[in-house]
Amino acid sequence: MLLHYFGSKAGLFEAALIETMHVETLFNEQRERFGEHLASLFLDASVDIKAPSILALSAGHADARDIATRVTDAHVIEPLAKWLGPPEAHARALEIVMLAMGFVMCTRLYPLGSGRKGADKNLAKWLAQSLQAIVDQ
Repeated sequence: MLLHYFGSKAGLFEAALIETMHVETLFNEQRERFGEHLASLFLDASVDIKAPSILALSAGHADARDIATRVTDAHVIEPLAKWLGPPEAHARALEIVMLAMGFVMCTRLYPLGSGRKGADKNLAKWLAQSLQAIVDQ
């Protein structure tokens, strides 16, 4: 069945990764609130964020890493760059992706600083401002 629908394990991996990347919904939010909206999603424990975990796990295998790089570029960076527009849309999209992935990894995969009073509020404010500065550039 796997070969019939996906062609290979690599095809299955690619399809699963694409399924986790839904950046288009982020563009429905007001541009002026992009940073705030994304930060609130990342800190909402009820929102299941799988892509950074899958990307992190794929880093150790060359074929998986190549697929993850290609899928991230096509399904996250390029649509985000198109939405951002000039100047330097691709570079700014990459900055957002790098910042967001690092944040998710440090708060979800390896919950650094969890349990510290006020940490979530301060982190959310910092992330929202950092993301919005990239959007507004």
